[in-house]
Amino acid sequence: MIEHIVAALITEGNQFLVVQEEKDSYFKLPEGGIKEGETEIQALKRELLEELTARCEIIGKLLSYDLTSKNRMFKFHIYRVNLLDEPKQNPSASEQNERNLRIFYVGKEQLKSADAAPSFKQIVDYLERT
Repeated sequence: MIEHIVAALITEGNQFLVVQEEKDSYFKLPEGGIKEGETEIQALKRELLEELTARCEIIGKLLSYDLTSKNRMFKFHIYRVNLLDEPKQNPSASEQNERNLRIFYVGKEQLKSADAAPSFKQIVDYLERT
């Protein structure tokens, strides 16, 4: 079974917004799964509200790609997004999920680093072409 994941590419100047959970050694784009009955857009808006407490404007879909990790199959759907609010950690989400989410910006070179999630390779390749 393929798990569909939506993710937001959010930029500020030449920097990209990423998140990192305390338990993880790597950072990633704000992302999340699509619940039954949701569209990709609905799921992305919900995830950004949950993770960043920010409303957003969806600019458009950039790319989709497949990834297999730990015997699980994923289909990532990456969207360019503008935030309408300042991103910040959602305290109630952190308490519910017992996760401490760090929100910060990185440059394109950092996206290529070992600290980036494995799913970044396709995104970096896309950014190199554009």
